[in-house]
Amino acid sequence: MKRHHATRWRASAVVVLGIAGALAGCNIVVDAGAYHVVYDTDGSVVVDGSVTVPEGGTSAMDGGSQGMDGAGSQGMDGAGSNAEGGRPVACGSTPLPTTQAFKQLVSACVLSVSCDAQFFATTVSDCITNDYLQTFGSLACLGNITSCADFYNCENLSVTTTVQCPDTSSSDDDTYCNGNIATNCYYSEPNMELNSVYNCTALAGSGTCEVYTDDNDNTQAACELGPCTDTDDNYHCLDTSHIYTCSGGTAYGFACPSASTCGTLMGSTSCYYNATACSVPGVSCTGSGVLSECVATASSSPSAYQVQNFNCAASGLSCETDDAGGGQCVSPGCEQSTCTESCSGSGVLTLCVGGLPLTYDCVANGFTSCDTMSPSSGQTYNYCIY
Repeated sequence: MKRHHATRWRASAVVVLGIAGALAGCNIVVDAGAYHVVYDTDGSVVVDGSVTVPEGGTSAMDGGSQGMDGAGSQGMDGAGSNAEGGRPVACGSTPLPTTQAFKQLVSACVLSVSCDAQFFATTVSDCITNDYLQTFGSLACLGNITSCADFYNCENLSVTTTVQCPDTSSSDDDTYCNGNIATNCYYSEPNMELNSVYNCTALAGSGTCEVYTDDNDNTQAACELGPCTDTDDNYHCLDTSHIYTCSGGTAYGFACPSASTCGTLMGSTSCYYNATACSVPGVSCTGSGVLSECVATASSSPSAYQVQNFNCAASGLSCETDDAGGGQCVSPGCEQSTCTESCSGSGVLTLCVGGLPLTYDCVANGFTSCDTMSPSSGQTYNYCIY
């Protein structure tokens, strides 16, 4: 379970980073090369006995259009028929890819959510569906990770290893600064046993590691940025480059990652991606299966709107828009709501990639189990625990 200190400051859409909780220790390597696909006699796709892409149902789309990887559009009526003679398009008739690139995408997204000492910007399912790691420049480094150590090298924070938090039998928490590295080991609270490590030199610039007691009487090691006067537990922008929470007159937080700016959008303060400006908000399908969105930003300079492009085709999906002005990456004949992301008691994640269920066995890939967390932001996360 993730240890939640305050409101999440990583979020979806154009938001990039935030201060929050941590996971239990992680020092595993996920073997993406072991992800092989074979077809069962019932038509389902079984991936190495632990990852399954079932055929799904016969869900139909209610109007709208579906761009097919740049090869035109496919009109879908209420019965789920396509334009070629009215033949039905069954959800699952187009399986997910079996390429090495897709295997790495699945692995990187599971690791990004599971190894993050924060609440990641999106769920595993959405990360895969929207090729999220390649959409924003600040996250591109994560596209090739194969371990939590790789995640730390990219983000300068992660869940801890058993070397950093070894004494699991201890009844006392251990929060400490090793040079300018902040480490949090929570042993005495089984329900909040998520540990974290932060490189304050990389994350906070001139900030320094400090151990302190927050307003909820939790002892934490964090990156100190200087004095503050805020009396709430909310996130604030120290300037356009730093985000923090205030505790006891001291600001604890991080510098925003490169290519992002601290700001407030619809009441939510966070680090927001800097993207190409656009003038008319909306959603469209462009190129080869690309979902393009012109969305509001936290700043009116240089533009009140910025564009973000999600590569649906990277997961073998198509771009679809509807009459209501929405859009999504989806498998032909499916709707994203046809499956739900979850964690089973045996450590198996059920993911939903463009409307197709995809199971990921955390235990088979070196973790001990999986878990579910719903922070105050309202986003529910399912992830693997080491």
